[in-house]
Amino acid sequence: MKRVLIDKVVSKEDLITRVYNGISEELNNWAEKNWDAFEEIIRSLNDYLPNEKIVILNKDLSLLSKQDLFLYEDILFNAIQYYKQKGMPDKVSVYII
Repeated sequence: MKRVLIDKVVSKEDLITRVYNGISEELNNWAEKNWDAFEEIIRSLNDYLPNEKIVILNKDLSLLSKQDLFLYEDILFNAIQYYKQKGMPDKVSVYII
């Protein structure tokens, strides 16, 4: 299980970079830091890490814009639903701490 702690992010790019680093540092070498790429990667985790579960712990997202926070939450919610439909309900878990 990989645990990704997200705390005191200052921008969309910072948030996406931290999530990518928590999943695999290699993602930062080639993955774009935009919402479309982020969504694609979050929904393709089984390709990158077929035997890993990802737990994203969100602590302080207060500096994100409301729009970026909404998009981040929406992408994660949709990914959780996607993995449930695929029979992998524990592939991605998200918590606010």
